[in-house]
Amino acid sequence: MRYVSGLQRFIAVAFLVFFFASTALSQSDRGTISGTILDSTGAVVQGATIVATGANTGAVYRTSSTDTGAYRISDMQLGAYNLTVTAPGCISEIR
Repeated sequence: MRYVSGLQRFIAVAFLVFFFASTALSQSDRGTISGTILDSTGAVVQGATIVATGANTGAVYRTSSTDTGAYRISDMQLGAYNLTVTAPGCISEIR
């Protein structure tokens, strides 16, 4: 049987502690919603206002679409959201 020194045991235990600690820290209760705003003809909608309202929490997050119609809302609490998109000449609601 092979002899394991105290130092080798310490190193092995320290490695396992750091490994499991880093795994636990990678968990998050945050998420991101992103997409592209298009009109009924498929053209991008620039400068649209996107509002995400938490269905259960009432938390409100706002952003605007870029020149390519893209939007992104980061660091949101996980959950269900109602999205409202407002742009000159149109209003849409997504649930």
